[in-house]
Parts: sequence; structure tokens; C-alpha cells
Amino acid sequence: MMVAELKAGFGDAVVQLSSIQHYDSVLQQRIDQTRWDYSQEIQQLRDLVYGLKDDLGDAMRHIGLVSDLQKRLQQDLEIIKQDRVRAPAVTEHQSCRWEITSCP
Repeated sequence: MMVAELKAGFGDAVVQLSSIQHYDSVLQQRIDQTRWDYSQEIQQLRDLVYGLKDDLGDAMRHIGLVSDLQKRLQQDLEIIKQDRVRAPAVTEHQSCRWEITSCP
């Protein structure tokens, strides 16, 4: 009777161990799949961040170029304004001398 009980107990233990191992295997597969899924998402986010970084760098360069151009145009405008102040006003008669075809 003792041997039969030991065999039955041992058999139950083996069944439980098999069930635990199977459940452990299923959990490990889920962990591996989740890890892979998250690593893919992380890589996509990294790619997105690097792309945004590149786009931001391009935008900053364009802003710098536009700013430089604006400064040059502002300087040119100031020079033109100063030249107008320094130059005497041109009368209509004087302008006719320069535009011979349009004078009466």
C-alpha cells in the first residue's frame, strides 16, 4: 500500500511538473514575443527621432539662410534710404534729360 501511494504521489508530482513546465514555456514565448515587439517599436521610435532630428537640422539651416538674407536685404534697404536722403530730389525736368524719348 505504501508503494502504491508513493507511485500515485510521484505520478501526480510528475503531472504537475509537466503542467508547470508547459505553462513556463508558454510564458517564456510570450515574454520573447513581447520583447521582440517592443524592440521593434523602440527601433521605429529611434528612426522617427533621428528623422525628426535631421528635419530640424534642415529647418535650422534654412532659417539661418533666410535670416542672413534678411539681414543683407535690411542693410541694402538702409543704404538705399541713406542714398535718397543724401541725393537731391530729381525734378521732372531733370528726369526728362535722362529719358530723352519721353520728354515733350
